[in-house]
Amino acid sequence: MKSKQKSFVHKSEGKNFPTLGVNLLLVFLLTQLISCTVVHKREADRDQAEKEVSAGEVSLKGDQAHIEKLRKDIPLEVRRENDELKELLSLMGEVKEPPSRVREKFNRILRKKTAANKREVGKARKIFSREEKRLKKDKLKFFKKEREEFKSKKAKREETREFYADQDRRRREFFSDSREKRKDFETDMRQKSRDFSSYLRERRREFNEEYKNYSKKYRELKKKKRLEEKEKRRARSARSYQKPQAQPNNEEMKLLKEFDKMKSVPSEKLSSDDK
Repeated sequence: MKSKQKSFVHKSEGKNFPTLGVNLLLVFLLTQLISCTVVHKREADRDQAEKEVSAGEVSLKGDQAHIEKLRKDIPLEVRRENDELKELLSLMGEVKEPPSRVREKFNRILRKKTAANKREVGKARKIFSREEKRLKKDKLKFFKKEREEFKSKKAKREETREFYADQDRRRREFFSDSREKRKDFETDMRQKSRDFSSYLRERRREFNEEYKNYSKKYRELKKKKRLEEKEKRRARSARSYQKPQAQPNNEEMKLLKEFDKMKSVPSEKLSSDDK
């Protein structure tokens, strides 16, 4: 009977081994399948994120290119004034320097712009005067050559009179046109000077408005910092008063223990001999 039971047990155990192996294999395959799915999903998410970042960069570059294109459509003078205004207002973009230093920087910028404007005006005058002188020289040279050619011919008195009258008329017209051009040039220079003065006044007005706000914010910031420093000093003083007493060192501890032992020793009455 016992042998039958043993054989039955062995048979049943032999049948269970393949089933257990199959189950383990299925679990392993499912685990690998899940891990592969997760990996593929992560890779897909990463690819999608990279595509979105790349698209964002392309969009940003496109926006910048569009802005630059629009900026090119703005006249040069307007662009220059906008850049200058941006530079002036950037001085007070962050409250960190004393107002006096900000005003000093502003005045320095205006001095540079005034010097640059003076150089431009001087250059324009130099170019105009040089061109005026060249035209005058060429015209007088032409009139001289024209007279010499006329003199080489045998002309009648009436033809000579008409020739010199015509040349004198053309000479007066030339110098009259030259004076008108000089007058127009000087008028244009005066208008540019007035425009530049107006520009400086406007920039100063804008700066003074922002300067008031900046000075107020700076004073408030300094006041806040002073209060914070005062609170820090008060906190340090409070900690110094609450500082714990120093602990006795080893030698002092020994002396204290010996003193305590001496106090615990019972006293003895003195005999008459001791007295």
